[in-house]
Amino acid sequence: MYVVKYFILPLIFSISLPLYAQTVNDTTAETQWYYPPRPLSDSAYNAFTCQQKFVYNINHPESYNQICTLIRQPGYERTINRYLPPFAKDFKWSGRQLRFFRDEKIMVMTFIKAAIEEEIALQKVTRESKKKVAMSYKHAILAMNGVEMIPFLLKTYDPGTDMDMLTLFMLLMIDNEYIPFITSPFYCGFYENGYSKKREGKYATAIEDEILRQVTAFSNEKKYRK
Repeated sequence: MYVVKYFILPLIFSISLPLYAQTVNDTTAETQWYYPPRPLSDSAYNAFTCQQKFVYNINHPESYNQICTLIRQPGYERTINRYLPPFAKDFKWSGRQLRFFRDEKIMVMTFIKAAIEEEIALQKVTRESKKKVAMSYKHAILAMNGVEMIPFLLKTYDPGTDMDMLTLFMLLMIDNEYIPFITSPFYCGFYENGYSKKREGKYATAIEDEILRQVTAFSNEKKYRK
């Protein structure tokens, strides 16, 4: 919490970066991107500290998406996606940004944990309803294979509120070839038929329980207890 309050949050307002984003005031708090990304020069980017690169990367994806984005359908809050929706519409992270997340994995996980803890603490003070973990954080965790964060994410997860967190759990198990999950009847029914199958499934408590059971077992087996 101290890191976020006294370093990360002030940093967002202090560094001079052209962040082309505006948060929409709705229940999803999605980020809308209105201008094409304008990457910093290598010299300017490399001059950043680790914290500055993290803030820049999270807020400023440098490349265009070359694939069709996942379009949210009405009622998506109660559906579980097979893949994470994009966090910045038509943009994605560049190669150097992805390398940063992977090379500085420990520090990035520290920053993300601190940001989530700060948000939870703020919600307790203001008595606001619990918000979902930012989609950009989910993508960063997936990009760097942040399986070490699973115990923390399980601890802070509020059942029935963040369907995309369930998607992240499934993708981490798939990327790490967790046999009990990828050979389970649920996986075969949800993923095995490829892209011709619907991209999402309707939320049900039984499905959520199965995903949480599997990812907990995966985390315990890998001994990511931090």
